[in-house]
Amino acid sequence: LIASNQINFKKEIKISKGKNNSLLFASNKNNVELMTASYLKTIRKAANRSRDTEEFQTFLINNLPQLSRQFTIDNNLKELYFISRKDTFNGKIDALPSVL
Repeated sequence: LIASNQINFKKEIKISKGKNNSLLFASNKNNVELMTASYLKTIRKAANRSRDTEEFQTFLINNLPQLSRQFTIDNNLKELYFISRKDTFNGKIDALPSVL
């Protein structure tokens, strides 16, 4: 997601549902497999409901507890938040020029 620098969640979720793709998060202790559409929905929801990167990280840890270790050590979470936020409703509202 970060490499693309832009994401259209609606399109990507629709594609993943059609292909029934899953993501595998591997670690030394265990492996976690998540449906891609579900993961993308959670990322979008976290970005939409968060006002900053700390809230984003907390939301992800609370909603995907099986990946909490990855979220606490991930250095790219800040970039993921900003890229994801651009395609959310609240992100688009924030990008509008202020009339006041």
